Amino acid sequence: MKTYKQHEKLKWSLQENFNLDSNPCEECKGKCCKGIYLDQGPVLDHSHDAMKWARYHEGVETYITEQQGMTRWGVKIPDLKCEHLLDDGKCKIQDEKPEGCKRYYGLNPDGPFLECNMIKELIKTKQIAYEKVWLEKLWPDGLPKELLED
Repeated sequence: MKTYKQHEKLKWSLQENFNLDSNPCEECKGKCCKGIYLDQGPVLDHSHDAMKWARYHEGVETYITEQQGMTRWGVKIPDLKCEHLLDDGKCKIQDEKPEGCKRYYGLNPDGPFLECNMIKELIKTKQIAYEKVWLEKLWPDGLPKELLED
């Protein structure tokens, strides 16, 4: 199981307006709308049994994370397409979609969404930072020159 701490700071600052030249979300056709994370709360004595129960179900994964100094756990269902995702990757309820959808920038409890163009662009323009281990997963063929400068 993976854990992260730096992510918490990023997750709560998603309301900021990022300065990007284009909209990276238009390129991917809604890959982030094909799975969900469900926070289950703090890790307690009975949580380990609940995590085991969740993992017995096909297609379900669990994760552990640190948020606001508390160890929490959750359920990840990676192959679950949103019913409002259209074939062209656009959202059928764009104007009414939940805040969680509007503010999603490739940040997940188990690390960045590796296929997300938005997270890559925000890192390249140094508007958010990530640990080197995740940068190497985002760019397995080598880091972009923007990240090598300094």
